[in-house]
Amino acid sequence: MMPADRLNDTQTLRGRTSGPLWLAACALCILIPGPAEAAKRNIRASVSQKFEHDSNLLLRYKNPESTTGWITTPRVELSAETPTSALSAALKVSNAIYNRKGYGSTDAHVDVNGRTGSETWSAGMSVRYDHDTTRTSELNSGDIYIVSGIQHELVALAPSFTKILTERDQLSLDGSALFSTYEKKGGYQDYNQYSINLTWSRMLDQKNTATVGFQGSRYETTSGRSSSVDNVGMSLGWRHQFSETLSAGIQLGGYRKMPKSELYFWEEPVVNTWEMSFDASLFYKTQDVMVDAWARRYPNATASGYESDTTDFGMNSSYYVSERIRLGLDARYRLYETPTAGGTYSTNVWSLSPHVSYKLSRDFSVIGSYRYSEKSTDLIKDTATSNAFLLELTYRPSELSIDW
Repeated sequence: MMPADRLNDTQTLRGRTSGPLWLAACALCILIPGPAEAAKRNIRASVSQKFEHDSNLLLRYKNPESTTGWITTPRVELSAETPTSALSAALKVSNAIYNRKGYGSTDAHVDVNGRTGSETWSAGMSVRYDHDTTRTSELNSGDIYIVSGIQHELVALAPSFTKILTERDQLSLDGSALFSTYEKKGGYQDYNQYSINLTWSRMLDQKNTATVGFQGSRYETTSGRSSSVDNVGMSLGWRHQFSETLSAGIQLGGYRKMPKSELYFWEEPVVNTWEMSFDASLFYKTQDVMVDAWARRYPNATASGYESDTTDFGMNSSYYVSERIRLGLDARYRLYETPTAGGTYSTNVWSLSPHVSYKLSRDFSVIGSYRYSEKSTDLIKDTATSNAFLLELTYRPSELSIDW
């Protein structure tokens, strides 16, 4: 029988996530293509086996532990599409076995995306669900000290709506709601995050588009010390299509950060501030080469009871040497600035990962990669580093790709 305290935690967790999941299910039912629309339906299955050796998997500053593990991940993908709507869903379950106690886990991840519309409007809904026994979906959060053995559950909803006003103008409204909970509260706080964005776009010519956006968001803790942050801002943007293979865009703005927090007697209140936001992107793609680069600054929810202002630079790239061989290089740098009642502290995380993939046959492929990661923070005058080697074999049987 489950212990009473564990039972209470589990019931609370289910109560918090069942509402959002039911809401998502109802919204997606509206988007599912009906039988009269003669939908194209497909189901695919795959399974991967990954070998991983990491010198410091949890990026600990002190006493790093090297780990070796095997991660088995079966995956099922379903899709349905009509001329006016589409629905896709992916379910994967990962079972990780490591050579150190407390690192192993069995995690489930679900992603569902639906859209529908006509020539003048479109509506969509995205749903994400994560269940992690060791918080694997948050291993790269960067701004909190990561330990193993803490069960994490997350539900995220993202509805969107776009209306074409004229041949050149369109109006978009999108939002999100995220609910994050932890089985063990020691050092971690449950939190919710909500956002809404209204964007007007005008096509200036065939290659240039201008945008004006208004954004609002709210972060709030739902366990432990009461804390919330409200953000309101606006931005101006521009996007240019240089050619069929190259495009770039930038969006600049600012937002008013208004935090509130339950304070201890020695703490000073966190004051309202103005913060800068930006979102720049560069995308290049040919038959053999792909480069996706970005630079962003935005408010980011954390389980530490505060919201951090995150600056994120990254690049994903790949090059097909042949039909079977693909080379890639991924790089990322993130700066987390977290204002607290005791002052603002920053955390730096960066990583570099070259990788190569080889298609063994129609159904089998293998990927080998190396990843270097580094993390530092104002709170601890030290640097955590990690060297990881990964080898992943994927089996995607073509006979299990079924249309009906």
